[in-house]
Amino acid sequence: MTKPVPQRLIVKSYFWPHSAEEVVLHFKRCGYRLMAAAELRDRWMEEALLNPVMRSVGDRPLEGFKQTDKIKLAEGLAV
Repeated sequence: MTKPVPQRLIVKSYFWPHSAEEVVLHFKRCGYRLMAAAELRDRWMEEALLNPVMRSVGDRPLEGFKQTDKIKLAEGLAV
């Protein structure tokens, strides 16, 4: 049985420089349960409703955020 993706990891992955498809493949390789990219995008939207840091950086680009100092700081503050 595979383990669910922790909420903290969902939030952190919002800031990564990868597409949702790449992120879910990474989760699978790490032993987490398989989820569709659309499900991950939905989870990001749900988390953004409650997380002011995620809202402050704005909508996530399809290929993820460029790794600027602002984004790295936001990732650290969001979780």
